[in-house]
Amino acid sequence: MARTHFRSVDEYISTFPKDVQDVLEKIRRTIKEAAPASQETISYQMPAFTHDGNLLYFGAFKNHIGLYGASGAVEAFKDDLSPYANAKGAIRFPLDKPIPFALIREIVKFRAKENAQKARKDRANVVEMTDNSTRITQHIHAPRAKVYRALVDANAIAKWKVPMGMTCYVHAFDARVGGTLRISLTYDAPTGEGKTTAHTDTYHGRFVKLVPNEQVVEVDEFETADPALRGEMTITITLVDADGGTDLHAEHAGLPRGVSPADNKTGWRMALAKLAALVEAT
Repeated sequence: MARTHFRSVDEYISTFPKDVQDVLEKIRRTIKEAAPASQETISYQMPAFTHDGNLLYFGAFKNHIGLYGASGAVEAFKDDLSPYANAKGAIRFPLDKPIPFALIREIVKFRAKENAQKARKDRANVVEMTDNSTRITQHIHAPRAKVYRALVDANAIAKWKVPMGMTCYVHAFDARVGGTLRISLTYDAPTGEGKTTAHTDTYHGRFVKLVPNEQVVEVDEFETADPALRGEMTITITLVDADGGTDLHAEHAGLPRGVSPADNKTGWRMALAKLAALVEAT
């Protein structure tokens, strides 16, 4: 699979052998049949469907098909999914065994219902975008102190501050004013196109403000040779008591001109959903 920047789902599927193409096309049809109002797109260099938010991502790998963005479904269908490797929001179906299309259909319906319910809530996530910034709000059913700890702990950062379909490695993380950080995000699929190396985004930065249980402000910059991806970005995360839990307000300002605000928004949605799942489960 030589191409690493896909413009359509058709283009993505065409890069695989015929037998894998057939599986991907059937998964594509299954999702569309289960959620007729959904829209397909390419996000994080894999096929994705959206409806009232991100519905599901899928992709082919050497030995399996991966479904992403289905954390609630993993728990809801845990018995049905027990024969398959799965983790928070990620499911793997081996290519050398029959793909459970009927189960995928039920997972899609479940995700569509989840999204519809979230869309009806008054506290649905709020996202604002400009050409060079993203603002997003996530409600978390946990106290501010617990959420804050996950913002300044390197082990927690490695678990949540990364979109689906990527793996986070924390090289350095000194959570104090003036302290530095360095983090790499690597695509799980060989189709992902990195900003630093072929499949990895590495950024470094420093903490400029830390207010315990209230706010974290850091200034980051990608390590890249591409001028369009250079420049300092300011990330401000503010925590506010709300409805027995915490509203997290995140602002990512100063996006370089080579970074898509839409992809940045998607990445933040995924990461903050993982943060919520992490702190709510512990």
